[in-house]
Amino acid sequence: MAVADQIRTAREAAGLTQTQLADLLGVSRAAISQWEKKTPKLRDEHIMGLAKHLNRPRSAFMRFGGDTLTTTDDMRKHAILLLSWGDLRHVALGGVVLKEALKKPTYLEVSKDISKKALGFVVNDDSMEPMFFAGEEVVIDPDLKPQDDEDFVLVRLKAGNHLFRRYRPRDGAYDLVACNPGWDTVSVTSRTPAELLGTMVEHRRKRRKR
Repeated sequence: MAVADQIRTAREAAGLTQTQLADLLGVSRAAISQWEKKTPKLRDEHIMGLAKHLNRPRSAFMRFGGDTLTTTDDMRKHAILLLSWGDLRHVALGGVVLKEALKKPTYLEVSKDISKKALGFVVNDDSMEPMFFAGEEVVIDPDLKPQDDEDFVLVRLKAGNHLFRRYRPRDGAYDLVACNPGWDTVSVTSRTPAELLGTMVEHRRKRRKR
């Protein structure tokens, strides 16, 4: 059975939704969806997490090529830009960044299965708590379109400010919903347009104090 089928079958047998499994592994629901559609190139930490939470051996989620067992330790990673919240103003549609405008470019190493056009940014406020905290890193893919209200997106409003929010589609438009109830919901329509800069594919949590 292909790795993608292994993940889907094991997840369903465990009674987990894609969102629940994503939360356990610290990735986005979109990432789980992609893993279940095509043979993924998983990091070792994700292989271990899948084995733990889905009660399967690690080998079930590894790719075999001939007689060689292949994990992400054998695969090249690549670097993407990691932007501060203020530097998001230098991002154009399609993920193009005016690098010359960045005072000191910072890079984030990601696995090969994440697009080279992807971008990282640092969460700047408490609007998405308790799911996302200030200082945590989020990776977005500018080519990945949000599908439903389990996706998180980065947008630029007409006024030029940026929002990272849960995506909620409705009748040809969509709402941008904060996880923190103290923040207002923003509606995006033909009268109040916004630029969709990308959909989250990875969330890197900070170690939190208990």
